[in-house]
Amino acid sequence: MENVKFKLESTDATKFDLEAFNNNDCVGSLRFEVVDNPFEYWYFLKEGEYQNEIGLDKYILLDRLFIDPSCRRDQLRTRLMNGLIKIVKLRFIHYNILLEADAFDGNISQDDLIKFYQKFGFVQCGDFKNVLVRIT
Repeated sequence: MENVKFKLESTDATKFDLEAFNNNDCVGSLRFEVVDNPFEYWYFLKEGEYQNEIGLDKYILLDRLFIDPSCRRDQLRTRLMNGLIKIVKLRFIHYNILLEADAFDGNISQDDLIKFYQKFGFVQCGDFKNVLVRIT
């Protein structure tokens, strides 16, 4: 898929969508949000409990990564993740990226999804196998 173009949109100063288009059709997207305190968003992370592991710095919360089923073999997932990491390095210096790896559509196992994120430097956070953080 050589004609893919990427577009970054923001609904406000904290919520962003990185979208991949092929011939004007959206074939993949990644949604992320800038948050000051991840404990406000994820009730199961008790404030202070994981402070030594992830700190209380500012975070990019990866909310969703979607690839159109017809494009799953085209490395869009990797390209979108590389795009997110580049955006964080350029616009959100010293922000950590936090995510909950859940395979919602059944096309990938949770273990394979976790391995995918680990390729980008994400590590397990606390007691939850699927809660991962990438410290910048």
